[in-house]
Amino acid sequence: MHPIPAARRGIGPIWLRPINIDSRERPQRKRYMKRNGVSILSLLAISLIIGAFCVSCSKTNKPTATVKAFYEAIEKGDTAALGKVTTQETAVLMSAFISMAQASLASNPIKSYTEQIADDGNTAVVTVTFQDESTSDIDVVKIDGKWLVSTNKN
Repeated sequence: MHPIPAARRGIGPIWLRPINIDSRERPQRKRYMKRNGVSILSLLAISLIIGAFCVSCSKTNKPTATVKAFYEAIEKGDTAALGKVTTQETAVLMSAFISMAQASLASNPIKSYTEQIADDGNTAVVTVTFQDESTSDIDVVKIDGKWLVSTNKN
């Protein structure tokens, strides 16, 4: 025979089972979980926002990324996207020659990129190597903290 009666062990009819008299214990646990749940959710939301900001900054704060976006805009024929990654003068010039540039990229795709940032940190040259081993030097300038493709040598 078991030393604890069946009714006290939770076995048997429900009217014979013990009742939890201390009902204050359960709401405190719920309150504790809500408080921690909210703080965990807010911490998660803040970390996601910071992570998204860092990812978006890292894409636009590299000269190579800017040149890649420049060539992607040319391939798609997207003059609006082209205007976002170039200076105003370069955007006007490239919009006139975008169809020629598209044809050139279609026949000779890009193989690799190499960047060299100047000592002042405001200019860079990205060397683009194409499949036929020809290269093109793209001048990139930093204006208001953002790298932009430029046709003007500063």
